[in-house]
Amino acid sequence: MKKLGIILFFILFAIPLPFAALYSLFALAGIVMELAELNFGMVVVYLMIMLAAVPYGLIYIYALIRTLDSEKVSPATFAPAMQLAVAALLLVLINPVAELIGASETCFGLRVGDYEIVESLDTHGGFHGDGTYYLILDCSKNREKALKAVSKWDRLPLPENVELMMYGGIKDGRYYGYHLAEEANMPRIENGYYVFRDRHRGGNDPSDDSELLSRYSFNFTIAVYDADTDRMYYFEYDT
Repeated sequence: MKKLGIILFFILFAIPLPFAALYSLFALAGIVMELAELNFGMVVVYLMIMLAAVPYGLIYIYALIRTLDSEKVSPATFAPAMQLAVAALLLVLINPVAELIGASETCFGLRVGDYEIVESLDTHGGFHGDGTYYLILDCSKNREKALKAVSKWDRLPLPENVELMMYGGIKDGRYYGYHLAEEANMPRIENGYYVFRDRHRGGNDPSDDSELLSRYSFNFTIAVYDADTDRMYYFEYDT
């Protein structure tokens, strides 16, 4: 019976637990990075979480050795299982919290959770966090609240430099073919509002676009609200 108990223990706990623990840790890492927007430091975040898993691994190995030496399954044998159960419970609790935090995210005063998300895509990745992120919100069902928020923005049209970055064109005999609006699924909008924020380290005024076209790398955010369709287009660009 003792050998049977040992065999059942290894089948039911010793083999599945490490895989479950690893999955939980990486799922937790993904949630943390998404909420904190630490795309540029994902390696650091993963290392920190893996280091936090070391005590669990040591206790797990110790419990297995004790079980094999004593040839007896005791309450101490299940200590790692209890730790994993607590971790799983925390993970379950984190998910609705993550959704709540995501819903409270704001785009220059527009609370995302108050409107319908039509489309979104985030391509940021790597150590430097290069990539794009765009979000399209349908604000038609909460139009008055949206208009109140965007009334603090600037009226269209876009500044010339921002216009060239988003839609392309010619300035001083030079052609600019970025056409970033295509990546953001942002149509040309004539009637509405916009916000531009330059996040480049070399910039002094976040709202100033005068040096935008003279750079070799870009870090900026733009949001445009279409007053005719009540849709908000949000776009981040990082290179």
